[in-house]
Amino acid sequence: MDEIADYLANHLLELGIKENMSVLDFGCGSGNYTIPVAKIIGSDGRVIAIDEDQVKLEQLIVNAKEAKVEKRIEIMKSDGQLEISLKSKSIDLVMLYNVTCCIIGKNNYPEFQKLIKEIHGITKENGKFIIGIKEGKTMLNRIEKAISLMKRQFP
Repeated sequence: MDEIADYLANHLLELGIKENMSVLDFGCGSGNYTIPVAKIIGSDGRVIAIDEDQVKLEQLIVNAKEAKVEKRIEIMKSDGQLEISLKSKSIDLVMLYNVTCCIIGKNNYPEFQKLIKEIHGITKENGKFIIGIKEGKTMLNRIEKAISLMKRQFP
């Protein structure tokens, strides 16, 4: 298990996550990415973890306490509306892991476009936006349509 944790930490560092950052983990689940990010950003950084599943958020709280990073994580319960109630240009890096495929998989491009605009509004100039997608031919075909939406917001 430590090998997986080390791999994930190295992956996150390669993506540019570092100390003192403000990171949004949209669709955080029980914290598979939230916890390692909280360890990297240090005590002066913050991770905002958003999910609509209350059970997963409760598990995230337990996991964060076990990892001793609960003070670095701000948990927000979503109502499923893809709206993000954060200050404009306040986030250094936004992560969407295995969330985009759920939205696009339903061929719900207007909702995906709304989410991208929300993310753009809260992301600082020179901020980063990372999307993690489960690989597969069907998903890759769907995401091609969405890439143009993302490029318009994040040139």
